Amino acid sequence: MAEELRPVIVAEVELTRRRSGLRVEEIVELLGVRRSTYYSWRRDLEHNGGQGVPLERINCFSLLPQEREEIIRYALRHPSLRHRQLAWKMVDDDVVCVSPSTVYRVLKEANLVAPRVRQKKKYHQPSGWASTPDDKWQSDLRYVKFDGRTYYLIMFLDEYSRYVAHWELMPSMDGDSVALAAQEALSKLTDGVKPIIQTDNGSGYISREFKGVLAENGVGHHRIRPRTPQDNSLVERTHRTVGQALDQHDPDN
Repeated sequence: MAEELRPVIVAEVELTRRRSGLRVEEIVELLGVRRSTYYSWRRDLEHNGGQGVPLERINCFSLLPQEREEIIRYALRHPSLRHRQLAWKMVDDDVVCVSPSTVYRVLKEANLVAPRVRQKKKYHQPSGWASTPDDKWQSDLRYVKFDGRTYYLIMFLDEYSRYVAHWELMPSMDGDSVALAAQEALSKLTDGVKPIIQTDNGSGYISREFKGVLAENGVGHHRIRPRTPQDNSLVERTHRTVGQALDQHDPDN
């Protein structure tokens, strides 16, 4: 065997041993080289300064320099592909088989990955929602336990500003109680301001007394779809916040 091939064989045997975990004896047997001959070549190379023998420590997950160069060359030829697409396309084209994360790391080290700029999301008012203050109020009821009794928290919330225009703690949720709370809320408005009241289909909100108060004040009433509390999401979320705060205390004491 030509002497110029000996450093190459020794280097490949050492590289294969470190990457695969196979014993030297197994590798040289696969190459058809006698074990004694291999060690003789290795001693000669070590006496000559180790020329041809890889000295760096690597593992089975190390990326070869040739693989790194192939990834960069392939990425430059396909600038429109992202790192995940590049990884799988290189496998299909029999270029190199590495993970998408490895491709990304190589490209980033080569300054071939543009930094990602996060854009702030702009808030868009959902269609159909109030566009001015006191254009629409959302209203809802919530159970509140206190001193062994059940009370009902009613709230009127301005949909545009998220301002709680009025709230009361009532002993009952019948039509009279809801109607009186609505009258108190509407009495706080200046002349000419007539918000639409949006509610669910609870008994108090569909009562004759509640409808009468709205009619006397010239205020419209919009009832959300059955079983869709998300349509009244602002006041529902406000009630939830109040409930979480109450849970941190014991109102019975």
